[in-house]
Amino acid sequence: MDEPSSSILSVDIPVTRGDVIGILGATGTTTMHTSYGQNNFVTNIDGHSVMLKRLGMWYNLYENPAQDLYHSSNELGRVEMWYKAD
Repeated sequence: MDEPSSSILSVDIPVTRGDVIGILGATGTTTMHTSYGQNNFVTNIDGHSVMLKRLGMWYNLYENPAQDLYHSSNELGRVEMWYKAD
């Protein structure tokens, strides 16, 4: 979306029990930059325990839509996400 790394992008994603939601994000244009953290990280979203796992793709996210997604046991890329529960 060509937004500065400090931008907050507002989206509305309806979530139903059992849904799997993937978030891709990085900074840069020619080279994608991110920082990494522990894979299979357990966090809490609106009182529910959620395990975060690595999601990725081999294409430049600046130049391509999400496609050919994969998950692995490697470190997970950090993307800040805020949520508002209804």
